[in-house]
Amino acid sequence: MNEQFVEKTKNYADIIIIEGGNNQASINLVQEKIHLLLTA
Repeated sequence: MNEQFVEKTKNYADIIIIEGGNNQASINLVQEKIHLLLTA
């Protein structure tokens, strides 16, 4: 499944979060960056 869907689109991604929803540290980092951009 990874080869069929993920690998084909990696070149177009702006950001890749390894382990997806299980990587809370990366999700928090992205969430904080979005918050800073929206409140600036």
